[in-house]
This record gives sequence, C-alpha cells and structure tokens, in this order.
Amino acid sequence: MSRFELGMSLGYLINKSSSIMRIYLNKEFSKHNIDASSERWGLLNIVKACPGLTQSEIATRSFKDKTNVTRMLDVLEKHGHIERRENLNDKRTYNIFITDKGLTLLEQLVPIVMSMNAAACKNFTPDEMKQLHFLLNKLLNTITEQ
Repeated sequence: MSRFELGMSLGYLINKSSSIMRIYLNKEFSKHNIDASSERWGLLNIVKACPGLTQSEIATRSFKDKTNVTRMLDVLEKHGHIERRENLNDKRTYNIFITDKGLTLLEQLVPIVMSMNAAACKNFTPDEMKQLHFLLNKLLNTITEQ
C-alpha cells in the first residue's frame, strides 16, 4: 500500500490555494472599503455573462448549493446590484439580471482582482502561467466528464 501524503494531494492543494486566494481577495476588497466578497464577485460575473438565469442555474454554474446562492443573491439585491424578475413561464422562479449599480461594482473590483492575481502569480513565467491554465482546464474538463 502506498503512503498517502496530504501535502501531495491534488484536491488538498487546489482547495488550500482557493481558500487562501478567497481570503486574500476579501481582505483586498475590504482594504479598498468595498462591501463585496469573492463569492458575490463570482456570482455577479455569472449574472453579467448570462443575464436571465434562474437561481438554480446560477447555483449550478457557481458550484454552490442553492441555499447559499439564494442568500448571496439576497445581499446583492438588497444593495441594488441585481434584480429578480418573475419568470413568465414558471411563477415559482425568478430570472436574475445585473443592474447598472452591479456593473459599476464589477468595474471597481476588476483592477483589485487583476492586481491580486498578478501578485499571486508573480513567481510564474508567462509560459508557466499558460501551462497552469491549460492543466487546470484539462483537470476541470476531465472531472466534469465523469
């Protein structure tokens, strides 16, 4: 039987990296006095890219459970960053749209995210970054095929 080392586990390393980047990004938003989180940043990008998705569709695309997505959307709606519109085909669901205020927030967040990504990857060469993106996308495609 081979010896398992947590520090060599792909899932552990990816999860740890993701958690650290999320914490760092939230601190950066806070430093800039912006009431946002990495999770809301992600949801706003999904809503901007695909206007009119339902809450369930957003949950699926964000890999988050529906309850947490609903709570995050409640916060975004409360701050005027999204709006829910009744679905004409199914009165039990809502379609989600980004507002002008939400677009303005995204514009404020983009430079912060880009700066954080650059800082996180400062020790990578451009070729290593291309390879990292390629390999992570290959991993995602492999996992989602199953």
